[in-house]
Amino acid sequence: MHSLQGLINLTTPEHTRWHELYPNYGEDWNITNWEDTGEPIGKLSQCDQINMTHEDIGETEWFHVDRVTITLRLMSYPGLVEEKYIEFKGSYDHAVLLEPLLTSWSGVHPDYGRIYNITALTSGGELPELDIGDLIGLTDLETRQETWWRAEDVATGLFFNGPPNVSFVSPENKPYHTEDVPLTFTVSESTSWIGYSLDGQTNVTISGNTTIIGLSDGVHTIIVYAKDIAGNVGHSNMVYFTVDTVPPIIDILSLENKTYTSSSVSLDFIVNEPTSWIGYSLDRQANVTIPGNTTLSGLSNGSHKITLYAQDIAGNTGASETIHFSIIAEQAQPFSLEGLVIATIIVVAGITLVLLYRKRKSS
Repeated sequence: MHSLQGLINLTTPEHTRWHELYPNYGEDWNITNWEDTGEPIGKLSQCDQINMTHEDIGETEWFHVDRVTITLRLMSYPGLVEEKYIEFKGSYDHAVLLEPLLTSWSGVHPDYGRIYNITALTSGGELPELDIGDLIGLTDLETRQETWWRAEDVATGLFFNGPPNVSFVSPENKPYHTEDVPLTFTVSESTSWIGYSLDGQTNVTISGNTTIIGLSDGVHTIIVYAKDIAGNVGHSNMVYFTVDTVPPIIDILSLENKTYTSSSVSLDFIVNEPTSWIGYSLDRQANVTIPGNTTLSGLSNGSHKITLYAQDIAGNTGASETIHFSIIAEQAQPFSLEGLVIATIIVVAGITLVLLYRKRKSS
């Protein structure tokens, strides 16, 4: 963070404005509360807690101060076309501004982490110290190349780790068919405390991934919180999930416990909730998957029984009442070779008798 008010009075940091340099460059914040918990007492310093409010969206976050330092806003010289922010690698020390040569600085934006030494200085400001308007020679310790920059702002800098990032693995925004749901998540850094809030209730402390047991049927919400070693508290997004341990109810409408005179019968039914699968078992045979209402064809004469099954979105499987029914349908007479032979003999014999009769009559 780079103070938008230059070098602030560290004894009264509330209501000062700050420009975020990393990781979300360009966002502006206000210090709205300060807890003086670090040393020295009475000054904004390492280990203090500060409450910062985002100027645009009004979001407020707590931060643990890791370091109070000095930041410089620089423009390339000559030309003044390239902007750079650097921060002093040590804690705040006004002596650095009085004798800046060979002091070590770290790039913050846009070259985060690159290390520089101030190896030359030409005073252009009004103060006998590093000031706005001074020309600074920066030597990159990796390339050993010196470049020149003009100081546009000399300000107090704050360095701190933001709150840890917490990401859910489970539960997901979906239904579960068990009252015991795994709670699995990741945290971006080491923690001193982790807890969760279920359905807006008081936080429950946990040591890591766990299982939430005994959940009631219905919609639930959960948030996981984590505090890092520095004391910053982060939290996950709120996840909505549903527990559904009740199997679907299936009512068969068209089949009854009676006798049918056709070998094809309709299988019509209703299910009381959306399904992911439907099937039936006829006469205890393997399940046959169907998309919905259907017709049972080619049924043999005799007794039959059928059970319908359905699985809901959560994975619960329900079964209908088993229907017992009978088929008595007229069967087509089977083809008989013996009958055909007898019929042929009769026809031939008849023709023969007719011919013999005509022959005798003519003689």
